[in-house]
Amino acid sequence: MRCPRCGFEQDPGPECVRCGVVFKKVDAGNLPPGIDVGDIPGLEPEEGIVAEERDLKEVVLFTSQFKIQGKVRTATKGYRGRISDMLNDDSTQFLVVQDAKVSTIEGEIKVPFTPVVVVNKQDVHFAVPS
Repeated sequence: MRCPRCGFEQDPGPECVRCGVVFKKVDAGNLPPGIDVGDIPGLEPEEGIVAEERDLKEVVLFTSQFKIQGKVRTATKGYRGRISDMLNDDSTQFLVVQDAKVSTIEGEIKVPFTPVVVVNKQDVHFAVPS
């Protein structure tokens, strides 16, 4: 199986042996492409909402050192449909940012493009939907 946070290939288990993410705590509807919910033991998609039914929304996240531009998956409507709902959701600790560009606050590009960046929500100082 492949870890949804760091991409490490490992034998099935309750958590990633490399980064320590607990698979049951991962938001199944917010997984990056190529990660199948069926590959993660005990992880089921949120009832009524599957990844294909979620919207990709453009966002710019600011941490103390970095500006991260990319897309996050949100519910198509209603509860959890806003980026602020994702940031305030206590059931997940990380945001998966797809098609991301990472630069320093000063503007120096550190990663011009990467398919996925996983950001700890505690490190996000503010977010700007774009």
